[in-house]
Amino acid sequence: MFGTLIVQLPSVFTGGDLVVKHLKSSKTFENSSQGSSTHCKFVAHYASCPHQLNEVTSGYRAALIYSLCWDGNGMKPSPFVAPANAVKLMNTMNLLLDLPDVPYICLGLEYEYSYASIIEGSLKFFKGKDKNVVKGLKSALDYDRVVFGKSRWEFFIATANKKIEEYGYCQNDGSWDECGGDCEMNGELERSFNIEDFVPLSKNSSTPCDNLNLKICPSEDVINFPKRIGTIESRKRQRKEDSDEEFWGTDDLGEGCSGPSGNEGSTRDRWYKKKVIVLWRSDCSLAVRCSSSLADGVNLVLNLLKKGEVEEGKKGFEFLSTKLDEIKLNPDLVVQMLKMCLILKIKEDCLTLLETLKIYGIFSSKAAEVVAESISSFPKDCHINVVKDIIKSTRRNKLSTLLAFCKDNPLALLKPQDLVPILVNDIIFKKDSSGYQSYYGYSDIYSTQIVLEYMLENNVLPDAELNQLINQIDSFSDLCSAVSLSVEKHNVNVLNLLLMQFVELYSKKRDQINSYSYYRPQYTLDQLDPSINQIFLTLVEGVQKHRSLSESISTLINIIKNMSKYKQEINKPFLNVIKNTFSKSEEEVPECLQEACLFRIEFLEENVLSKGEPTMNWYQPNAEVPRDPGIQEFLRGPKKQMGYGRGTFTNIKEARRWASNFTIGTGCYMTLTPAGVGRNAVVIIVKTIEGFNAQVTEYKAMVKEYTSLLKCVPKHQSCLTLKEKSDVSNPINQESTANKENQSSLQNMSGKLNLPSNGSGPSSSFQNIPPKPKPKPDVKKTFKPFDVITID
Repeated sequence: MFGTLIVQLPSVFTGGDLVVKHLKSSKTFENSSQGSSTHCKFVAHYASCPHQLNEVTSGYRAALIYSLCWDGNGMKPSPFVAPANAVKLMNTMNLLLDLPDVPYICLGLEYEYSYASIIEGSLKFFKGKDKNVVKGLKSALDYDRVVFGKSRWEFFIATANKKIEEYGYCQNDGSWDECGGDCEMNGELERSFNIEDFVPLSKNSSTPCDNLNLKICPSEDVINFPKRIGTIESRKRQRKEDSDEEFWGTDDLGEGCSGPSGNEGSTRDRWYKKKVIVLWRSDCSLAVRCSSSLADGVNLVLNLLKKGEVEEGKKGFEFLSTKLDEIKLNPDLVVQMLKMCLILKIKEDCLTLLETLKIYGIFSSKAAEVVAESISSFPKDCHINVVKDIIKSTRRNKLSTLLAFCKDNPLALLKPQDLVPILVNDIIFKKDSSGYQSYYGYSDIYSTQIVLEYMLENNVLPDAELNQLINQIDSFSDLCSAVSLSVEKHNVNVLNLLLMQFVELYSKKRDQINSYSYYRPQYTLDQLDPSINQIFLTLVEGVQKHRSLSESISTLINIIKNMSKYKQEINKPFLNVIKNTFSKSEEEVPECLQEACLFRIEFLEENVLSKGEPTMNWYQPNAEVPRDPGIQEFLRGPKKQMGYGRGTFTNIKEARRWASNFTIGTGCYMTLTPAGVGRNAVVIIVKTIEGFNAQVTEYKAMVKEYTSLLKCVPKHQSCLTLKEKSDVSNPINQESTANKENQSSLQNMSGKLNLPSNGSGPSSSFQNIPPKPKPKPDVKKTFKPFDVITID
């Protein structure tokens, strides 16, 4: 479809005029003129022309609408072009391109064309004058091809864009409502022009132009841009905007006003588009692409060399060599230039580019391939030191790329013994000029894992570098990966170092939690970080498969025994893994793992079982109240109650407020009851039976643990009595017996312990509480007990 035909049938109406616009001209067809009621009227217009049908104000209008299409049959209308005209046109085009800084020819078209209508490699879709202009150019290009025996030109239709950014006043300044469109713009902030969306019309386009974007100055670069003519005075009187409007038209396709934007005021973008014809000679194609993007130019030359067009590629390489300073700023372009040097066998430029790679290192697999190929192509000139310098500049986040390539191609016979010190000292622990360690991309642990794996696979484990890597590991998850790797490789020496780092890291993390937390945590470290259990599981499974790792387990147990603190806590998850692993199997626990069980068994016998089941008491040994040592001392002592705050509170309200705001620490079981009046107001703290119940529960849990551990060490003789054994095997009877004992003990003690009228406790401020007047007792505030955790 190229046009629309309107056949208006005889109708009686008023209004309904058709308005068709083209560029600056406009024509109105009066459909309701004289004779429209008795005769048909015909109107045809191009589909690309903007048109508008006005409203029918009275009556009815009947019309038939047809789409005008061309099926390609018949003689195509075309202007007559004599050979002499073609010669003249071609000579003029060549003269233009021979001028400096003119790599292409640009002509503005009269019509707009949608993407759907443009046919690549065809001229059939052009209309009107555009068709004549394009056919004239085509005849000149055909003449040039006949003379030189090949097509030397590239021919495109593209879109020229004009963007104007304006500033000014918006009617809605000061509010956040959208602009209503009534704005006053005071001036321009920026005006930009470019050409994009290239579609080839010739079949010899060397490379795709999807990313091609050329900056232009329309008044200078477009040869048919309207010029101001006449005398100097008349040209001065002509406005520059007149030429712009004649070329770009008046249709504003841009965005509306931005609305209020703070102190900067309002802005508005205005866009204009126009289709243009762009031509350049094939020998100018590289210059055109480089003016848009240097990467496009490099790709063009490299593609020519890969196709075997060495002469053209060599010319392109010489042109790119003039832009070497810009190319060195982009490592990908440096690698592509190195490939060109290898194809053309240019040694000097190859060595120069290798020196440039010392800045970027091995940043991709392509870079590694080019470096290796350069060294094999010029073995006498590319010394091994050049390779080392390039590798030293590799960033940590590219280590996997470097080592993956080294497995298949060892980069000019660079041995692992030479590579490992470079990886550790010059990449992972590289320091800048000021002495501080540089960080790139991924974390140090990521690179540590990669290098450690490379060292284990190649069995290159120098002590200094190995210790540096292991000391760098600062999380249990990363340590778990390293332990799994060393167990898989059956390397006892590396595993021993990792286990030493594990124990040290455990103590460090535990101290951090204790120092950062206001109260001791309710959970052990293995409950907070599952990687700890995974480390122990890896060790146990490793010993089951490879008994040669028993030495590492024995080393770990000896390290745990020599710990100043946390040795029982760190041993618990290890024992849990051992019990869970061997509880359902008939396999005997290895002797090295029995050592860990015996260590815990001896501790329980000496510190728990030898003392027997706790009797009724008011001690709360694990109570923690860091902000008030006096209360903490009371809770850990034998007394049941104390008065707190005599002389501290000015009235009963303050005592109530203190009681409601008091924060209970771990292992505290008590109630707070404000009492008294005026300055005699106090808070009576009374311990609850839950503290003793927690001790009994903890004791029974340890007895149960002791019994389960004995199964892992069958040769060890139990120290449990018959009653204790039956209690462990019958937890229900044990629980009922304990409750009866607790209730009887509580009844006996309740008769002896009464709330004293003057309070009791370690502080002198708690004495002399007057018995009268007796304040009304407040409702007690009872706190739920916290879980008790005993940490050795």
